[in-house]
Formats: sequence, structure tokens, C-alpha cells
Amino acid sequence: MTRKRNEAMQINAPQSVEIDYDLYRQSVAEAAYYKAEKRGFIPGFEAQDWVEAEAEYSLPASGGAASKQYES
Repeated sequence: MTRKRNEAMQINAPQSVEIDYDLYRQSVAEAAYYKAEKRGFIPGFEAQDWVEAEAEYSLPASGGAASKQYES
């Protein structure tokens, strides 16, 4: 490989991402709450709401940043 290509690969290399799991869990809980609210809080769907909310905030298999952006 040429030096220029090596430098380009280093620049485009994936960066490690630090995840705040408390914020992640809070975001999932909030999303699950809004799903339940939209349904009128009909009981029996709590696990489904949680799983769907987790899917919305799941981490890509590549180990990158969470798919949703968090606001502070």
C-alpha cells in the first residue's frame, strides 16, 4: 500500500465509542413508556414495548454508536 492510502485508512478507521448505559436505559424506558401511552396503557404489552424500544436504540453489529442520537 502506498503511504497516502495508509493515511486515508487511518483517518477513516472506526472510532471507539463510549456508551452511557444509564442514559441508554433511560432512553429505552422512555420510548417504551410512550409506546404504552400510545396504546392507552392496555396491560399485557410491557415486554413487547420494551423490546421494540430496545430495537430502536440498539447498537449496530459493527460496534458503532447507538442508532438514535441522544440530546443532553
